[in-house]
Amino acid sequence: MKESLDKKANEQKQIDLSLQSSEKESNQQSSANQEKNLNTNPVEVKKKTQSSDDPFLKRFRNTILVLTGVALTSAIFFSSFLPETNLKIPANQIMENIATGSKIAGNDADSALVPMDFTLELSKSSDGGDSRMLVWDFAAEDGDEVEIIVNGKPLGAPIVILNSPAVFSIPVPSVVQIRGIKDGGGGITYAVFFPGDKLAYFNVAPVGGFNTYTITVKP
Repeated sequence: MKESLDKKANEQKQIDLSLQSSEKESNQQSSANQEKNLNTNPVEVKKKTQSSDDPFLKRFRNTILVLTGVALTSAIFFSSFLPETNLKIPANQIMENIATGSKIAGNDADSALVPMDFTLELSKSSDGGDSRMLVWDFAAEDGDEVEIIVNGKPLGAPIVILNSPAVFSIPVPSVVQIRGIKDGGGGITYAVFFPGDKLAYFNVAPVGGFNTYTITVKP
């Protein structure tokens, strides 16, 4: 009986020793992994820091910033100073070979126009249809308003003159009047173009007054 108990005690002791040995190995492995992580992380951080501080990347970023700044500055400069064609309007206030919508002056006061009436000849279309008339603000848009009157009758409601031409259909022959409604500042200046005439007429309409365009049939 005693021998059996001693045998069991020895077996239990061996089991305890085996468990202690396994636990010790596990702790050693865990410590080794922690040490490896501690040794590895600083290197990775250092590599990332070195990558972000790369001189080539710094130069590349600086170059991009400089080019972006130059592009923005150029866009502002050209948009501010190059919209006008700076053409001088002659004394008769008529110009040839002018694109419709051309911006001739920076503001209305620069044009030095006087109210004028014009007589022009247009070819009558073969089908007897209407001709076209284009009206636009050749200076800065400032809210000038005009009314188009054809043969004594208003051609719709008054319009605000813009740099983009407004297009109207007019009969040939006819008498077209452009009446000044509102002056946004510096005078109600505008340009009018009849495609069949190939000339642009520059004018200023008095508030409450008229500019008259007498259109006859070209022989």
